[in-house]
Amino acid sequence: YLKIVHPEDRHQRRLVVERVIRERTPFEDSYRIVRRGEVRYVHVRGAVSLDEHGNPRGLFGVAQDVTVQREAERELRESEAQLRLMTAQVPAVLWTTDAELRFTSSLGKALEQIGLQPNQVVGMRLYDYFGTDAGDNAAVAAHQAALRGEKAHYRYEWNGVTFESYVEPLFDNAGTIAGTIGVALDISDRVQAQRALDAATAEWTYAMDFLDDALYLTDRDDRVVRANRAFYHMVGLSEQDVVGRDIKKLMHPHGGSETCPVCLAHREHRDGVFVLEPGDPNNSTGQPLEIAVNIIGGTDGDVTGALVGIHDLTRTRQTETELRRLNSYIGLLLESAGEGIYGVDRDDRCTFINHAALEMLGYKRSEVLGRDMHRLVHHTRPVGGSYAFESSPVYLTLTKGENARVSNELMWRGDGHSFPAEYSSFPIIEDEQVSGAVVVFRDVAEAQAMVSKMDYLATHDTLTGLVNRHEFERRLERALEIAHRDRVEHTLCYMDLDQFKVVNDTCGHVAGDELLRQLGLLFHGRLRKGDTLARLGGDEFGVLLEGCPQHRALAIVNDLRQSIHDYRFVWEDKTFAISISVGLVGLNEMTESLGSALSQADTACYVAKDSGRNRVHVYQVDDAEMARRHGEMHWVSRIQEAIEHDRFVLRYQPIVPLQAGEGDGLLYEILISMIDADGATVPPGAFLPAAERYNLVGAIDRWVVRNTFAWFAAHPEHLQRLTLCTINLSGHTLADDQFLGFVVDKLGEHEIPTHKICFEITETAAIANMSRAVYFIGELTARGCRFALDDFGSGMSSFAYLKNLPVDFLKIDGNFVRDIVTDPVDRAMVEAINQVGHVMQIRTVAEHAENEEVLIALRSIGVDFAQGYGIAAPRPLSELDDD
Repeated sequence: YLKIVHPEDRHQRRLVVERVIRERTPFEDSYRIVRRGEVRYVHVRGAVSLDEHGNPRGLFGVAQDVTVQREAERELRESEAQLRLMTAQVPAVLWTTDAELRFTSSLGKALEQIGLQPNQVVGMRLYDYFGTDAGDNAAVAAHQAALRGEKAHYRYEWNGVTFESYVEPLFDNAGTIAGTIGVALDISDRVQAQRALDAATAEWTYAMDFLDDALYLTDRDDRVVRANRAFYHMVGLSEQDVVGRDIKKLMHPHGGSETCPVCLAHREHRDGVFVLEPGDPNNSTGQPLEIAVNIIGGTDGDVTGALVGIHDLTRTRQTETELRRLNSYIGLLLESAGEGIYGVDRDDRCTFINHAALEMLGYKRSEVLGRDMHRLVHHTRPVGGSYAFESSPVYLTLTKGENARVSNELMWRGDGHSFPAEYSSFPIIEDEQVSGAVVVFRDVAEAQAMVSKMDYLATHDTLTGLVNRHEFERRLERALEIAHRDRVEHTLCYMDLDQFKVVNDTCGHVAGDELLRQLGLLFHGRLRKGDTLARLGGDEFGVLLEGCPQHRALAIVNDLRQSIHDYRFVWEDKTFAISISVGLVGLNEMTESLGSALSQADTACYVAKDSGRNRVHVYQVDDAEMARRHGEMHWVSRIQEAIEHDRFVLRYQPIVPLQAGEGDGLLYEILISMIDADGATVPPGAFLPAAERYNLVGAIDRWVVRNTFAWFAAHPEHLQRLTLCTINLSGHTLADDQFLGFVVDKLGEHEIPTHKICFEITETAAIANMSRAVYFIGELTARGCRFALDDFGSGMSSFAYLKNLPVDFLKIDGNFVRDIVTDPVDRAMVEAINQVGHVMQIRTVAEHAENEEVLIALRSIGVDFAQGYGIAAPRPLSELDDD
């Protein structure tokens, strides 16, 4: 038995066992054992076992492993010690109360400043100190809010000390609110600093208005910003006549400012002191004047204006000195705010550091104080290689008393890793000498990654990773400039897939997206290194072959076309043959513009398609009219015939709630397909772009509204169960002055409950027709309808315009949703849109939710609804008859 007892405890255990056997008494004890080389703590309770004669024959008992409990007790003691140390050093008060708002603890260094001792108020109620009127007492109101489960903060002053206090609910082990916990930080220094700043501003105004000398302040364009009463008296004008006027015209109403030294100083942005004697043509007062010009610069070195004093030189210098002192003080107060802050002495040894800086640098305070900060965190440049402290901005601040700012600095953590940072250093002035510096920095790694990602997203297609239309047109514009300037020939290709809609209709959008990704890789492998390949939209691609004449380009593109023709796309158990139609146009000094080049390439592509597809067509001058006639006759006739013969089918795609409490009623989006003359179903992506181009989409929108409302009227039981139905409207429809009346008439004709109808408007259409969109939304919202902003986030000014659009739902662009599981930037974009929507009390809907992993991510983010193939594919509306 003693062999398993820890060697240091064996002697004591032997004594205990002998005593228990001798005295025949129960025992309870704790000691250490060694089990498989590991030290464990056990707690033992037992007694002596006696034979039939009453003699001891052994011991029996129960041993419990209490190692975890012992470790927890040790950690608790350490935590309590750390808390006592923190509260003894930091100027703060920490307290807790029970559910009756009686203090259960109070401690902290700041207690001494208000005349209290730790735990002196324990047992007393909060009302004894702050009164009982919660409506007038911020402290009581905050604690009562905490008892309701809310977080609150308030400010109060006690015994001359100003505190910023934060209160949260305190939960017991069952998760029930058992009281409150709060902390109060001494912000007296900050309050006094603000008061000093306000006092300094008041002193400046007082000095300006009551000085006998004339003073005026101009902006960088030499317009008077403000002046004192002495200046107004000198020029004989009122403040209204002076402020905002050009100082040169004000001082020289009859001209002649070209030779005035003061005006020259203004124009050249240089300081100077000038004496103008009576009789000087630049002096209209008849009195000798000393004019001091002080050019004012911002922290970035740019000139912001000038301060000019017309006064005695001695008093001028005194005023300028005071002004610089005030500006330095104000600048220190305003610019020292940041995420991480630390101070150094003249030897660059740390004198103080805040918690944020310690967190970012990964050190304990004791590991930093007194250390050489340059060697600790600034020792290596971003491009690699160490550099001396004498070359650092902090050294410049310490030796010359100048502020310094670095936008791209590496800072090193205690674990040996670095992070990019922005930081500024400011001198600490004592007795007119630099005694140290304050350094303010922040980690910009995430910001840099976001900027890089946003730059990439702005120039690349999110699905294929190819250059997008905007970037392609920018490069094409640059190539045209080179062609015009250097007479270099380029070639532009416009490519359109011939069988894309077959893949989409047969296998769904996920398969279509995968086809586009694979073709993007295949295109790249067949092009030259310097060529530009772009996805222009849908199933359309563009290629810019720079420095490549048409005869060489034709061989490259035909090779590309043949490789696509030989390629087979396999999805599940289906195999598809793919081909492309290509329009090719040469770019040279005769090419008129970007627009004409794209139009010619598009026309050539039309000709290639109309000529049988799977071919390359080189643009000819007479192609334009032929392609226009073919295109218009092809689409206009098909769409108009479908409208005339009612050959459209309504489809619906469910929208499901992701969060508890959103209800379980029917929610879906109405979609449309066209039935061609041969009975084939044409997906919306095939005919809606043409309908938009030839102004037929308004008639289609009317058909959708008319037939959807008629279907609801014919199925009243379904309408009763319906929670919300969303209907898409195009930009052309928004611009139609007659459409609003049409919708109102149909709502009344079929007695549709307006709150069950939600119209979807794309972000692009809303921005393009902003005033009309706001009016349209306002009129139908007043009647009870609701609105959704579709494809939100696809535009460049989404958040800026959102404030002006009174919508009920934001449908987050599917380009951000589909990859949120693997792309942290896409997830961040969805989180940002969702947060902004919720702040504005707008519910969010995620489009293109293609699988369960995406749905799980959306739920964790807090998105309200989702739709996509991961939930259900679009189905005919008629199938709802049986539901």
